[in-house]
Amino acid sequence: MRVLVVTLLLGTSAVITVGGAGCRGKYKVTLLGQVLKITTTSLPEATEGQEYDATVEAVGGSAPLTWSVTGLPSGLTWSQVGNHIQITGTPDSGTSSDQPYSVVVSVTDSGSPPQTDSKTFQLFVNPVPVAFTEGWERESQLEKGEWSKVHYYLYPYVVHNLRGDDKWVIITGREAYGGYFGFYWDENQKEWVYDADLTNGLEAHGWHEAPALAYDLRGDSKWVLIGHQGSSFYGYSWDGSKWVEDPSLVEGLSGVSGEVKHWLLRDLRGDGKWVLISGTEEGTPIGFYWNGNQWVRDDSLVEGVGKVGVHISVAGCYNLRGDNRWILIVTNYSKAYPKGYYWNGSKWVEDPDITKGLPEDNLLKPTIGFNVFGDGKWVLFMGHNVQDSIMAYVRNRVSLPLPKQQDIHVLETYATTATISFKYPYTWSHRIRYSSNPDMSNASWSGWVHDSSEVTIKLKNLQPNTTYYFQVYSYVPWDSKYFVKSEVYQFSTKPAQSHIYLTPGSSMSLQEAVQMLPLSGGVIELSEGTFEIDSPICIWSDNVTVKGQGMDKTTITISSKYNCNWQGAWGLSPCIFYISKWEPWQNRPNYIYTHKDETFWFNYPRIPFDDSMLIKNITIEDIALNGRDEVNGIVSCEIMDSNFLRIRSTNTTGAIYISPGINVLIKDCVSEHDKVAYWLTLLSRSCYIKDCRVERSYGWVPAIHTNGSAPCEYKE
Repeated sequence: MRVLVVTLLLGTSAVITVGGAGCRGKYKVTLLGQVLKITTTSLPEATEGQEYDATVEAVGGSAPLTWSVTGLPSGLTWSQVGNHIQITGTPDSGTSSDQPYSVVVSVTDSGSPPQTDSKTFQLFVNPVPVAFTEGWERESQLEKGEWSKVHYYLYPYVVHNLRGDDKWVIITGREAYGGYFGFYWDENQKEWVYDADLTNGLEAHGWHEAPALAYDLRGDSKWVLIGHQGSSFYGYSWDGSKWVEDPSLVEGLSGVSGEVKHWLLRDLRGDGKWVLISGTEEGTPIGFYWNGNQWVRDDSLVEGVGKVGVHISVAGCYNLRGDNRWILIVTNYSKAYPKGYYWNGSKWVEDPDITKGLPEDNLLKPTIGFNVFGDGKWVLFMGHNVQDSIMAYVRNRVSLPLPKQQDIHVLETYATTATISFKYPYTWSHRIRYSSNPDMSNASWSGWVHDSSEVTIKLKNLQPNTTYYFQVYSYVPWDSKYFVKSEVYQFSTKPAQSHIYLTPGSSMSLQEAVQMLPLSGGVIELSEGTFEIDSPICIWSDNVTVKGQGMDKTTITISSKYNCNWQGAWGLSPCIFYISKWEPWQNRPNYIYTHKDETFWFNYPRIPFDDSMLIKNITIEDIALNGRDEVNGIVSCEIMDSNFLRIRSTNTTGAIYISPGINVLIKDCVSEHDKVAYWLTLLSRSCYIKDCRVERSYGWVPAIHTNGSAPCEYKE
């Protein structure tokens, strides 16, 4: 005898008992009722600190029903009420997130056999609603300047009206070589302009020079500059056209050492005295006050700060938050978030709100000014771990709720990429959440775009010939728990092609061809002729080959429309080919050269080898690259098991860079009139330059900075 369960009309089920050979005989039909099914389609969003109540219901099955729930945020619980459940409670502080909680609800009936249904709900928890939020927002348009004059990491100090011309001025030291550099803000050009007259008379004393400036320190209506280098201070006064050294200005300053940056405050304790706050290379803060003739050490001036890390740097101001208090911002040499303190009249009290929005980074050297750009706002400038550049953060406030994104468009789709654009009223931080599931479950995130109001984001490594769903997210840059997300949109990727043949007249560009290859990789073959590009050809996936018909037959060069606004370390961009999983590579978490302590490149085996960061099996062969004296040829970062074969480079600012690589071969290549021929950076392992010819190039030819690579073999 067999028992068959069949579904009848209206979602009911029946048990049919069959006896006899060949299913002959009488049949017994037992109706079991409707199929058990959870009918609730979604859960309402929750909010931290607010009571929550949601119901999940089901139909069908045989009562009583048994439920189970997993994945609720802290503060919420569930209970069964009859044959449905209630989810109630108050979400705890800290449970809000831009990613939903996956709440799995299952139900089983009492039938025989029992029926079961399960559904996963996406539950968002929003932060506590507030009228406004305030913090630091990066404004890159305020950073434009001739910082390349410094040629290293900046130690800046900003002041107003040094020359009586109502201009804002930044005087900066630098980490290497010593010396000071002056810049003023040009309101018409909207940039910082280098002006050597601002540092006329200042001497270079050595590495890690940091200035601090004050007006009327001695009651003589003069500007003074107190510089620090190593374990020494140097004093200068401004005579209206140049700086005049005056050792009496630093009398009494001692005990300060390391790559530190100090700050000057007036009337911290309400006594009208000037105060200098600095520290040591071990991270111990030190305070001094000016008694009218010399500096007197007084560590009660730094009470409450404590050790904050090695080689500390300091900036401070009065009334940052409209509370008539002094605040202090302290950074250190290592990667860390800046720390903020306010003065309560007798000591410094740590307050994270003061530094909300400032980046976690190393080599941060802060300086602060009010109304620098005529908008009544505080601005914090920082030297940081990118040479010849400065960061600007503005203290902003925004009301809630936040406005929505506008003009969301899918600009283009290929086999493995999609490009999405939108606008936002503020230059904030943005990213995209996307999934191949309509309910947005198992979603992934795009990379971030910061400090932008007209946003373009490229989604990469998508599955070909697949429909995707996405939402745009925009975040308050100083407090990412406040964000706004769009409605759900969709797009479909195209079928992939594993072998693509291009001619100079092809409707498909080289970059488009890269995006039409499958995720497993493929080959792009170029015909004879000259291919012009308008931007770098970016390769971010493994197993890609680009091959021409020979270095005398196939050429790639830049067009008159070429544009690349990256600011790469060591001047490695713009370029013709850019090969890396990160675009540009400073977007990589724990970037190699600025966060050395957190990468395996510098710390193996303490930090295990991680090939997920590496792009692998890239081959470029049988082509010529013409940089027209403007761009590099091939730039790669963290590349492995790859080959650059029979490539002629001409008039590039750098032919082939491996920065760094593992098991990479440059072979049978020719460099002509290149600024740099072949560069293997210090960290490269098992990389080879073999049988290459260098003709009439200059600079490093080749530049080989290797650790473990075999000697190169080249003919010059």
